[in-house]
Amino acid sequence: MLAHGKTWTHKIMVGSDPAVRIPATNVPPVQTNPWWGHVRDSVTAYCQEPTRILDTPEFPIVYIGSVWNAATETTYTQLGIDAVLNCAEKMPAFYDTHVAFYQHLAMVDDAGGYVDFVGNTAFRTMLHQFLHQLFTDAHDRMKTAQPPRKLLVHCVFGRSRSVALTLLILYLWNQYQKTPRSMAALYQDLYDLRQVIRLNRVFFTGLVEFEQEYTTNATFREAWLTAFTISPARE
Repeated sequence: MLAHGKTWTHKIMVGSDPAVRIPATNVPPVQTNPWWGHVRDSVTAYCQEPTRILDTPEFPIVYIGSVWNAATETTYTQLGIDAVLNCAEKMPAFYDTHVAFYQHLAMVDDAGGYVDFVGNTAFRTMLHQFLHQLFTDAHDRMKTAQPPRKLLVHCVFGRSRSVALTLLILYLWNQYQKTPRSMAALYQDLYDLRQVIRLNRVFFTGLVEFEQEYTTNATFREAWLTAFTISPARE
């Protein structure tokens, strides 16, 4: 990533402010569960094993989980998690001696928890750098016949913030693989795999805005695709 220098830094920060806030639509019915269903699913999500949602040798195997998973040593020793993306506000790292890659992108999950995935350049830059590090490492591991790493994306319950970031990763990965899918379709895929998820609608709004920017802004799109490139020196 450093090889891109100032040119890369400029490109990844090029995005246009959305003219109109896009309402969250096409969200699965789980969003309308009564309060008791929400509590039940929160407890279930908190206690269950991480859910595997992406398995490819070109990138770490991706799991969604809770802080309980992140704070439990067997997650690392038995499941083999060795990379972590923590998106819970004020949540510390756990068992860092087991982790080769770690990134904290703090998100607040409430009625005003909107994340500007288009205009928040610091957030986007950190995520881009993390994805590029993981992709480059996966390339090196493939060359030496090592198994892929395992990435845990977690918040507190593994229901909303971690879902938002996982959707963003899946969207970008499918774009890189030339198998594009909409945010709404990817959310349905995630819900089929982990039916306790409950994505905050304002997060979904930010994701839809990102999708619109990605499909209409070529510079923005090309900048994100550099996350999945290998420098010539490592080929």
